[in-house]
Amino acid sequence: MLVFGQSPPDPGEAVQYYRDASWWGSAEAMFRLGKMYRDGRGAEQDLRRAGKLFDDAAKLGHKGAAEAL
Repeated sequence: MLVFGQSPPDPGEAVQYYRDASWWGSAEAMFRLGKMYRDGRGAEQDLRRAGKLFDDAAKLGHKGAAEAL
């Protein structure tokens, strides 16, 4: 069982976990998923998708996402 704030050890599993949580509106998950897309960790690098996730998280008040833009 994962506790929010912990990342799954497998980056591919983390991407799925954060996608699911992002769908439910978690700004933290959007931010973490954006970092994974930005860095190409667990998913193919996609800077456009990373930017969209950072923007969405920032709109929800996530400071780290706003700084990442």
